[in-house]
Amino acid sequence: MATNLQSDTASTGSRTGHVLRAAVFVLGLVIVVVSVVGMVAPSVLLRVASRFDHSAAWYGIAIVRLSLAALPFAAAKGSRSPMLLRVVACVPLLAGLGALATPIVGVDRAQAAIAAWSRQGDGVVRLTGIVLLALGGAMAYPCAPRWLRLRARPRDAA
Repeated sequence: MATNLQSDTASTGSRTGHVLRAAVFVLGLVIVVVSVVGMVAPSVLLRVASRFDHSAAWYGIAIVRLSLAALPFAAAKGSRSPMLLRVVACVPLLAGLGALATPIVGVDRAQAAIAAWSRQGDGVVRLTGIVLLALGGAMAYPCAPRWLRLRARPRDAA
């Protein structure tokens, strides 16, 4: 793992590699917080989802999602689990491409899908929060700072 970190810092500059990993770590933590809010208060996620009622909002969310996908891809090389981070980055990439297609396919269809999702009840919204929790954790874990990483403790000599 150390050689992977060293090669990343040598190729992209030590400051850039650290900044990318820190940004992905913070992004993962933000996603975790949003997911916890969604699990505790599902009505908050429902209110946010109901605001996407015109094409400009969908283009905006597409830009955000595609940006969220680019960041983990860029930081993957110097992370602890590059493959995991690349796979996780595919989720917002696909969601961003879907959001780009929404104004073309029709905002009415997207609103109908959101309405159907919200009618399923709080349990389904909470399940969405669990999926977001896994996504955020999988994004934050590979880029966690060294002082936060879990280490195996040596056993006491008995």
